Amino acid sequence: MSKKIIISTLLSILCYTLLAQTPLSGEYTISPSGGDFSSFNEAVNSLKANGISSMVTFNVAAGTYEEFFEMDSISGVSESAQILFVGEDAGTTILKVASDTTMSVVSVNRTSHIQFHHLTISHQGHPSTPVDAVSLKNSANILFKNCHMTGGLNVW
Repeated sequence: MSKKIIISTLLSILCYTLLAQTPLSGEYTISPSGGDFSSFNEAVNSLKANGISSMVTFNVAAGTYEEFFEMDSISGVSESAQILFVGEDAGTTILKVASDTTMSVVSVNRTSHIQFHHLTISHQGHPSTPVDAVSLKNSANILFKNCHMTGGLNVW
């Protein structure tokens, strides 16, 4: 291979790596029909990969989101750089899982300063194993404001 091709390839890899690791900052939309993220999982995966550099707000479009996610040690989170998930309305913005799932809908582990506003978080219940809608483990400063929860809360 020529030196030009090798240098060009290395520069491309470097640029991609730098762009892929830009911390999140500001407001984003979660909406399956045209938001910055189509799901909670997509937004959370971006948080895990990139961290945050200041306040991050995810405005969640009304709808039913059938998924579960785990937030674990998000880099950059602090009292002045928090993560907010804000639904349009708790009656119309619903995060739930089916009854055959043994995972909590929302799991927050070893992180802090996360807020959930105007959401319904629901676990329909597993036939053989009790499962909580929300699980908090080794976490602090987690706020649920104007949320409806069904299926329990587990704090470790």
